[in-house]
Amino acid sequence: MEFEWQGAVVDEVGGEGPPEPASWERVAVPGRPSSLAGADAVAYRTRFADPRSADVERGLLTIEGVYATATVYLNGQQLVRGDWAAPIRAPFSPMEENELVVVCRSAEDRFGGIEDTGRVPASARVPSIRGGVEVEAVPPVYVHDLTVRGDLDGEEPTIEVSALIDAAKPIDDRLTLSLRPEGFRASGSMERLAVSADAGERVRAEGSVQVRNEQRWWPYDLGEQPRYTVRAKLDAHERSATTGLVDVEREGGEFLLNGARHRPRGVTVPPNADPETVVENALDANATLVRARGHVPTKRLAEACDEAGLLYWQDLPIVGPDGSGPDAAGPIDVERGRNLARALAASRGNHPSLVAWGVHDDPADPYGGLGGGTLDKLKFRWRAWRSDYDSAGAEALAGSLPADSIVFPVTGPPGTDADAVHAYPGWEYLEATDAEWLLEQFPEVGDVVGSFGAGSLSRPGDGHAAGLDRGHFSAGAAGDPDATQAEQARTVRTVLDALRRNGVGTLVLDSLQDADVSGGMGILDAEGERKAGFHGVARGFMPLQAVLDGPPRGGSSVGITLCNDTATEYTGELAWTAGGRNGATDVTVGPWERADGGAVDVPDAADRLTLEFRIDEGTVTNSYDLTIW
Repeated sequence: MEFEWQGAVVDEVGGEGPPEPASWERVAVPGRPSSLAGADAVAYRTRFADPRSADVERGLLTIEGVYATATVYLNGQQLVRGDWAAPIRAPFSPMEENELVVVCRSAEDRFGGIEDTGRVPASARVPSIRGGVEVEAVPPVYVHDLTVRGDLDGEEPTIEVSALIDAAKPIDDRLTLSLRPEGFRASGSMERLAVSADAGERVRAEGSVQVRNEQRWWPYDLGEQPRYTVRAKLDAHERSATTGLVDVEREGGEFLLNGARHRPRGVTVPPNADPETVVENALDANATLVRARGHVPTKRLAEACDEAGLLYWQDLPIVGPDGSGPDAAGPIDVERGRNLARALAASRGNHPSLVAWGVHDDPADPYGGLGGGTLDKLKFRWRAWRSDYDSAGAEALAGSLPADSIVFPVTGPPGTDADAVHAYPGWEYLEATDAEWLLEQFPEVGDVVGSFGAGSLSRPGDGHAAGLDRGHFSAGAAGDPDATQAEQARTVRTVLDALRRNGVGTLVLDSLQDADVSGGMGILDAEGERKAGFHGVARGFMPLQAVLDGPPRGGSSVGITLCNDTATEYTGELAWTAGGRNGATDVTVGPWERADGGAVDVPDAADRLTLEFRIDEGTVTNSYDLTIW
């Protein structure tokens, strides 16, 4: 069913009846209408005809995603309320012509995430309908909701099924569950569950479907992505859901996926990025993981990661300090947080790509204003020693997330006891070359770096872009996109090479793409065009790669380290070319190890340095634009 939508800013969200704004304008749904940016509440209105073909049927409304909360009115009466944690779904009795009004409102509690901060532009955080809207006819008894999840804990693999049945009339019947492999040829299976309910009741039927031909889901660099679709049928009505089988554990900074070691190389993504474009660009950047940092995208991003074999890290939308300081957002409502975490886990739990969760992002920020040099390092250590954060609320919420996933209760700066560290040397504090000092001083950085990076401009201007502090740019670069992008490329490359040389288990670049057209932390601008730093990240993310031991400045000698984040030993010739000079040496690097690759004598006049590791399987190339150094 196609809809034509109108939108309007509203001061009141309405009570038993919908709000009545003075005027409406045409808008696209799903979307974020930029003309309504800055509003705390926005109403969306559409009309539709009776979807039924028989009087015994009912209507069913489904809204796949909203930000942050929504109150739904149908034909002048409040129908249902919901939020970002799960699809909004409600049965109704249609009229011949129906008016639907959905009032979306910004978060009024701690669960607004990154969209409740200045890190994204106002146009990206418009209260709105983010997912698809569907109106359909359903019988008096139908499958209202279906959740499925692969289970590998038993002697035989199964798909665990939970179906919520909505009964407008009495029922004593059986729900038929059928399992069909997706993406490979194998036999299916079938189970039946008893369903008994009185008129007006909702009951839950739960059971397991045996997997006869087990095929595991893998990230793309380790294998294929087979999945299983479960169909739940009750009389003439059916609902389906797709899942996969994957075993996930964490060992230090590494992930164990179906028992295989993996060192994820990831990117964060902004809330206004298109899911298909995110996956395409993440693959082009040689990333193996996508992190939705501090926000909850529509389910399409998880689906796209399932299909492409990208690991997915989903945060709860809790960002910033607690407490009572000037930047504090107040304490976490633990009970509400637990309910939201359970709802989000249930609505996303079928996705095999969703292997990691984050709870509280950046609860402390102790290092603002620190530059480089010995004195700033001493200040850094002092502030780390003094930093204090009570993680009890985050830990409580973490306990409500799936036990068979990897959960990071706290993600934040070095020295704050974070479970995943955010490290920004060369951007927020210190110098980019101090990344190894951070690794030495704070060993936990070597496990999981949940974000690192630097920002740049995409358009000429005064440096004002959402999420960017103009003070981080050098005096000569501020306002110049080319200059800031060169600085970003240099900083990101320096830090990334240090993390790779030191064997950091998991590393996530912040960010894949800008949220603001003026600039941001992305290696792509908001329109998807590549910035100067994209190439270096794509090369640096390759699991087998040769990197430099420091900045490649003309007239100096710099070492080479061969990094192998695979399970295979490699022997080959490591060659370098810079200007008119070249050299080569034979190198062997073991699985998950680092090897000395010699050194490069960088000529003064060279503008590019190229490293090549030549092995039987081909040549692995890395190159450095020396003009940015």
